Amino acid sequence: MNRGKLKVLILGSYDTTLSGHVLWMQKELPNDKFDKKLVVLEKRYNGDDYAYFYDYRNRFKRDFMLRIRSIIRKIKIWRFCGEWLRPRPDSQGHAFHVSAFNSITGDDILNKCSGFIPDLIIMMWTRTLVSAEAVKRMYEVTHARFLFVFVDEAHLTGGCHYPVDCDGYLHGCYDCPALISGKQIAAKVMADKLRCFKGIPKYVLGVSADCRLAGQSPLFKDAKFFRLCSCPKVNITDKDEARLHFGIPKNAFVAMIGSHFIYDVRKGVHYGVEAINKLSEKYDNIYVLILGCNQKGVKIYLNSKIHAVMLGFLNLQGLFKAYCASDCFLNMTIADSGPMMVNYSIALGTPVVSFNIGVAQDLVIHKKTGYIAELKNSEDVAQGLEFIHNLSVEERIKMSEECRALIAETESVLPWYEQIYENWEEDYRF
Repeated sequence: MNRGKLKVLILGSYDTTLSGHVLWMQKELPNDKFDKKLVVLEKRYNGDDYAYFYDYRNRFKRDFMLRIRSIIRKIKIWRFCGEWLRPRPDSQGHAFHVSAFNSITGDDILNKCSGFIPDLIIMMWTRTLVSAEAVKRMYEVTHARFLFVFVDEAHLTGGCHYPVDCDGYLHGCYDCPALISGKQIAAKVMADKLRCFKGIPKYVLGVSADCRLAGQSPLFKDAKFFRLCSCPKVNITDKDEARLHFGIPKNAFVAMIGSHFIYDVRKGVHYGVEAINKLSEKYDNIYVLILGCNQKGVKIYLNSKIHAVMLGFLNLQGLFKAYCASDCFLNMTIADSGPMMVNYSIALGTPVVSFNIGVAQDLVIHKKTGYIAELKNSEDVAQGLEFIHNLSVEERIKMSEECRALIAETESVLPWYEQIYENWEEDYRF
């Protein structure tokens, strides 16, 4: 195809790779085919090639402006429903955030890139940056297509970043189970999305599980879908060398578990702890590598026979070594689009014991690249650990090879952005 560059506007809440992945997206799109602009709500990185509303480093001004906007949002919510918005503290990790009452408009966002009229607007993790009204306004001004990237499932719902086992998003998000008061807000957000997104040409980019959820939704039933399954570049360390680095014996069985916040209910770390304890009742010389904060709290609940290695937060190369030192990685999340730790594990040849959630549906093939356990069933997780524990050396090597082969196979598929670029004219009317 002989065409010029597509103009792309990327929107996200933060510019760090851990919160919204907008810098990853900006880097992912090749410069020879895409002219890219990035706008974030809050600038946290030192780069200067993108626009923002607040600078995290100017804390006083940033905190003041965010507080003002939060007060305005709360007043609008009160005027709408006559009560305050109160999320449930025990809402199983739904992570409810309101976007419908944002004071940032579509014109405000476009004015950050004055004179730049995008062909494609990419919606990353936008939380309190982009409302449905802003989407509608940007479409009216630019007639751009919108790509909704499911780094979580907030695009799908009336406010929850993860609906978990709730299907309210299919029916208007009435009586939201994640809220104590202000339950009308979720229905309001969903109604605004249904009204404002109607007629807008939409792409959806996400793991297979999220694409299936979006395909059932009235919001995205008319969208085109692209599978997102990142294939990270990794450095593999010999297992014996990696174990020496962490002080682990060669003949130990090593499971790795962790989360940025260990006690995040959604991450389900306690299911993994229960399973490891069950395994230790049958076998000796069990080691656990624990990533994230509050690791000591996890150690309290581990059987005293288990050797716990507290890793805290590692840089990327340290993380790679931890995977290489492990016989398996425990992914216990009960609601997720990822996590990316599954991708890293499979790319490094370390099988994953996981619930059938998020990217695990794409990368964890039962008893081939890991073990799929019944959701929230620590007994089955323990069986998965025992399955890998009892594999022979040759069988473990074969499973590692299967993991890396799957990543190579996934990487060989034409990237989503190439598909969009090559079929731009053909997709004009969707």
